[in-house]
Order: sequence, then structure tokens, then C-alpha cells
Amino acid sequence: MYIRRTTVKRCNRSYLSIAHNVWHSKGRGCGESRTIVFANLGAEMHLDTEFAREVVNALERCVALQIRRGANASELTRKVAAQVRVIEPFLRVLVSRRSGLTDCFPKGQGRDRMLEGLLRSKLDDPENCEDSLAGILSTLHRVIHQERAFLLRQTPAAVEYGQAY
Repeated sequence: MYIRRTTVKRCNRSYLSIAHNVWHSKGRGCGESRTIVFANLGAEMHLDTEFAREVVNALERCVALQIRRGANASELTRKVAAQVRVIEPFLRVLVSRRSGLTDCFPKGQGRDRMLEGLLRSKLDDPENCEDSLAGILSTLHRVIHQERAFLLRQTPAAVEYGQAY
């Protein structure tokens, strides 16, 4: 899974999307790589590109067990793409510069786990997928508290010395 950049020469703009390549065979031994777009994120100038890459990496870890190589890889990838398309509006707000959500995630390992938790909660319950900033912030608040509780269980000595974030 990767960030795909599409440039429109007419208006000199680049658009980003989340994509994955699958091998499509045409018969005996010959084939070609086909791109499956999971979600369109929007114009690059409105997005935090580095944070979008981190979101894609977290998303890939969330769906890694579902995407496998083999005879039916294309079909499985299309099913995963359909799941991700349901949360596309959420992903757009998440990586938008205007939302400022990048600052809500601490740097380091905690950030990866928080992103994975946030994306898993959205993929598990797409019906309850808020695409408004207020909805994302409430879900993010819940995930932050879960992450803090996890860290507190893992490192009781850090709490003693006030090192937990």
C-alpha cells in the first residue's frame, strides 16, 4: 500500500490517493500490475503528506492479514478497498492540514499504536464513522485514553517518576 500522486497538468495540481498494486495474469505466465485505489485523499496542497504516509502505514498494518499474494489476491484486495472506501471521508479529514490533527498524536511508538487503534475502530464499525472534526476528535480522545491506560499497565515505574505522557 502506498500514497499515489496524480498530477493534473492543466491546472498544475497534484492529488493524493491510497493505492495498492496487484498482479493480474492474462493467461499462461504473462500478466501485468494493476493499481487498485483504496481512497482519494484530495489535493496535495491541502494535506499533511508526511502524516498521510504514517496513516497509510498504520492502515496497511490493520489490513495486512487480509491482503495476501496468490490466486485470489486481486479479489481480496478489492474487498479491502471497499472497506477502506467507506471511511474515505474520515481519512480525508484526518490527513487534512486544516484539521490540525497531526499535533494531537505524540511522536514515536505511541503515535503508531494510536493511529492503528483509531483506524481499527473505524474499520470495525464503519456505520459509526464520523467524518466531522468533532466526531474524529471524540474518537481520538477515547483512543488516547486507551493508549494511556495501556502504557500505564506496561510501565508502572514510568508513572512513579512522572514520565508517562
